[in-house]
Amino acid sequence: MAEPDLSIAGLARSLDLHPVHVARLFRSAFGRSPAQMRREARAARAIDRIIRSSAALADIAVSEGFSDQAHMTRAVGEVSGWSPGALRRLLKT
Repeated sequence: MAEPDLSIAGLARSLDLHPVHVARLFRSAFGRSPAQMRREARAARAIDRIIRSSAALADIAVSEGFSDQAHMTRAVGEVSGWSPGALRRLLKT
């Protein structure tokens, strides 16, 4: 997770293992696929920025790697059950 751009294939190559085997090991260890973990981590970073900054939601979406604000809204909603705007209103510090 410290290297969000590292692919399973790249990790597998560095370990001299098959990518499918690495993905299975990952799922076994963490209870979710690498892709799910990456999506959840991206949404969590976006939520943190939504709450802690006054930056425009569209700017946060792009800076966190989402294609647009709607994409971020779906991801944040899946993780938290709330829209980014609602989270900002409820939890703004």
